[in-house]
Amino acid sequence: MIKSLSPYYVTTPWTNPVDNIVCSSYTMLIYIWNGNKNTPPTATYQFTKKNVAGETGNDKVDIARLVSDYIDFTPKDITTTSIVDGDNQMWVKHSVYYNGVVTPQQEATDIMSLAYSWGDEGENVTTIENNILIRPLEYLTSRQSMFIVPLLSPNKTEVITVISEPNGEINTSFNIGETLASSEVVQYLFIRVADAPTDELININYNNKTVTLFPVEDCKYEPLDIYFQNKEGAEQIYTFFKERTQSFTTTDEEYQSSQGQAINGKHQFVRYNVNGRESLDVNTGFIDEEMNIVLTELLLSEKIWYKENNNLIPLNIESKSMTYKTRQKDRQIQYDIKFKKSYNLVNNS
Repeated sequence: MIKSLSPYYVTTPWTNPVDNIVCSSYTMLIYIWNGNKNTPPTATYQFTKKNVAGETGNDKVDIARLVSDYIDFTPKDITTTSIVDGDNQMWVKHSVYYNGVVTPQQEATDIMSLAYSWGDEGENVTTIENNILIRPLEYLTSRQSMFIVPLLSPNKTEVITVISEPNGEINTSFNIGETLASSEVVQYLFIRVADAPTDELININYNNKTVTLFPVEDCKYEPLDIYFQNKEGAEQIYTFFKERTQSFTTTDEEYQSSQGQAINGKHQFVRYNVNGRESLDVNTGFIDEEMNIVLTELLLSEKIWYKENNNLIPLNIESKSMTYKTRQKDRQIQYDIKFKKSYNLVNNS
């Protein structure tokens, strides 16, 4: 998988592999499309690199910057235990034409998503461990919440089982396999936790790994489900269990008018361009240290939402820093995070 928010370099030798002659230039074609892997459209980009210095080594081109703008990440909102297409990825193919050679060289096709690698991992990071697009593999979740397990399609048919314990109130399975459709390369397994009203845990078994959910109830506060685009370019849900505070700030401008006297109810200073933004301050409740990585990905996410009146409301992160807490130093770990609604209170756009 091409992680298009980090560097992805295509390396092209200056020596033509057909005749072993050092070329004076090569032309690269890049194709970006939704749909069947085997039916690319006409080239999206075409450019020529000249070998002015007569080099004999390799040339490198970072194509991530060219392809990342082609995905507008769209969240899914499913309210039943089911598996659906992720549909937030596209095929990317690149090929090279050397001068005087008709047959394309260096051809490769891969799936691209709005994912990224860590700064110390280097370039062209494509590895997805176990084809599971979340970390870690154990989560607390509200009994009123949905949960998403995003999965990368394997190269053979695999069975996903969802079983709650000890009573088996959820007991279902789904098949997932290799696909040529870009929309199906990532699948979102939605779990409706309310389907297990008394069971203590829910196990999702896939590819010899298990994702475990621990449903909890909190009678004092209403849990808040945050939907976000995670590091692997997939949709994820994280639940905040404790207190939530809403506030808003306003912005405006003023001009001095000559409409009349204040004694007659006229404004000498007239307010205009008035608007406001609402904010949410939320608390995680006590969490395990492994959740630090999830909150890191949340703070780095470009796309975030929360559920209100059955609608996904867009949010931006207002918290700009987080001091990591550890069990050894802090004993009990919890965080306060501030979000800001990603729109004005007055609809002016």
